Amino acid sequence: MEKMTRKRAVELTGGLSSPSKMPCKAYGIPALISCPTGTILAKIEGTVCHECYALNHFYQMPVVKNAQQNRYNLTKEDEWVDGMVYLLDHQRNDHFRWHDSGDVYSVEYFKKIIRVCKRTPQIKHWLPTKEGKMVIEYQGTIPNNLMVRVSASKINKGPLHAFEYTSTVVDDNHELWGFECWATSDFGDGSCGNCRACWNKDIKNISYRLHK
Repeated sequence: MEKMTRKRAVELTGGLSSPSKMPCKAYGIPALISCPTGTILAKIEGTVCHECYALNHFYQMPVVKNAQQNRYNLTKEDEWVDGMVYLLDHQRNDHFRWHDSGDVYSVEYFKKIIRVCKRTPQIKHWLPTKEGKMVIEYQGTIPNNLMVRVSASKINKGPLHAFEYTSTVVDDNHELWGFECWATSDFGDGSCGNCRACWNKDIKNISYRLHK
């Protein structure tokens, strides 16, 4: 077996992404082919995916699209898990966000994410998803260091009662459910700053204001 190095880990995973608004590294794959629910919602007005940032702007630059496609392809390989574990073990941050672009596209992929989380117990993982059905189909144990938040599909729709941890999106005229995201609040600047609420298991629902 080839010795694992940073170079090899990047070859196996496509490397981590660095969203400017996030306080940590992330992993991005193409939203257009990895969001089974999201690609349907993107065509429907009033849904949280209708004007998805991952289908526009910076994410549609060729260099970004190629990198995301490469990562997506690599997630299907057996050694992807080992590569991800190495990169997370050698990063300086103790938080990680799954999918600044894309989502859980299959139960098998979700199982691989679970394996990565179990092997990196020092990292607090956050996985926002609209694929609640796949989370249910998994039928396994979610490790304590993984926060899976299932998102409501429509703007101003309440938290999904089938899941313990959720998120909602509201406009400026609607009431909030639970904790208000600092980044999208009237006081925020679009970045997380020192807030880590999305990873916090004491917070059941996060309410995000519509992107300004």
